[in-house]
Amino acid sequence: MPTSLLQNGSFEQGPDPGAFLPLNPNSTAIPGWTVIRGGIDYYGAEWVSADGKRSLDLNGTPGVGGIAQTFATTPGQTYQVSFDLAGHPSGLLQTMAVSAAGQSKDFTFQSGTDPNHLGWQKDTWSFKANSPQTTLEFYSKQTGYPFGGPALDNVVVTTDTATQPSDGTTPQTPVDTTPQTPVDTTPKQLPPIPKNPPGPAQESPAGSHPAGNHPPVVTAQQNGAAIQKPRSISDLVSATDVDGDTIGYWALWDDNPAGGHIFLQSPSTGWFSDGAQWLNMTPGYLPPARHPVLVSASEMSHLLFQPAIPASPGASETDTLYAAAWDGAEWSQWASFPIFSGSIATVGGPAPPH
Repeated sequence: MPTSLLQNGSFEQGPDPGAFLPLNPNSTAIPGWTVIRGGIDYYGAEWVSADGKRSLDLNGTPGVGGIAQTFATTPGQTYQVSFDLAGHPSGLLQTMAVSAAGQSKDFTFQSGTDPNHLGWQKDTWSFKANSPQTTLEFYSKQTGYPFGGPALDNVVVTTDTATQPSDGTTPQTPVDTTPQTPVDTTPKQLPPIPKNPPGPAQESPAGSHPAGNHPPVVTAQQNGAAIQKPRSISDLVSATDVDGDTIGYWALWDDNPAGGHIFLQSPSTGWFSDGAQWLNMTPGYLPPARHPVLVSASEMSHLLFQPAIPASPGASETDTLYAAAWDGAEWSQWASFPIFSGSIATVGGPAPPH
């Protein structure tokens, strides 16, 4: 097997990560590599790596990061990059980009939930160098869950012996100069901010509803849902409306006693309330607990709940979620249901900070 042009491609050299070790941007703790873009986690005993005993989670605690290494290249020469790709065992679809010399490609991996069997897959990519020094980057593009992303191990770079530099000229990557028209995705009007649970989400005068409207009715899993990984809240609630009105928006509210969190998965748009107005909530953002979170009905499947970390192995923690539906005229009553979480959810670091 040809010798790799990279240093420490399996990340075996470096500080003892124990279960895992969070690393901040610009860290050079792993010899040969620099952490870029956002935080990452340096994994040891917490899961089974592809090669050796160490590997990386490119989403940190939290963070959406990557790594980079610069090495000597010959302009015009093609290089082969191989690596093992998997994902944090959160059950999410992971996307990782590889880039060098102005060229890049995205790779995806569907995560499972077993840290002992991540399902590592071998991937390859090639690029043509355009300078005597080239920086190779691997970085996460999974922004929906910043505590667990693409897993990387066993990176190897070799010279493609079938190609040789021609005239030594530097290949130019065409730049798209087409003007981009920004798209305003903000709805013209959002529903009013609901009142905090457990009382009514919206108080109407006794016996009166807007234009004779009947509010929708939300049904939740009253016996609770046991989850061990992030799960779409749309799996846990439903709404009916006797008037046949379309449910346009959902409001969620988390009491957060155990430390679980609502978060929005990319590429969606949502809002949370500061008590006076709706504020934009970008994918991956962890809204403050005990504040209403708003999503359109079409985006509801992208609103996930990250279960809490149990205080001890084998234990369970409980959060209570409240859900209300908007039919275009008024809010439903809040429906509440408990969320029970188990120890599998602890893989990949602590719960988001309160």
